[in-house]
Amino acid sequence: IPYSPDVAGILEKLSEAKGIYSARLHGLILGALCGTPVAGINLLPKIGYLCEEMNLPFFPTISAGGQKSGEIPVPKLAESDKIEIMRKRAEENWKVLPLHKGESE
Repeated sequence: IPYSPDVAGILEKLSEAKGIYSARLHGLILGALCGTPVAGINLLPKIGYLCEEMNLPFFPTISAGGQKSGEIPVPKLAESDKIEIMRKRAEENWKVLPLHKGESE
């Protein structure tokens, strides 16, 4: 999905997707929150940590000289069984942003 400042439009596109493979943390989080099956591409440790914590599949990190591309197991897309945990964390993080303090009080 190309960059757009239209957050609602991006979320709509993510919701309509059949699945998302992402090497970006927020792509995984937003895709999962939209109910779209996701799988991570573990280029950075935080991707693997999120996928492990949320029971999401991910491509393992491959070191130079490691497996050939034909040997890499391709994970199936999956929906997280811990989506409510993600939603609660997102809501808590949103509330502590200075821009939004006091809105729900």
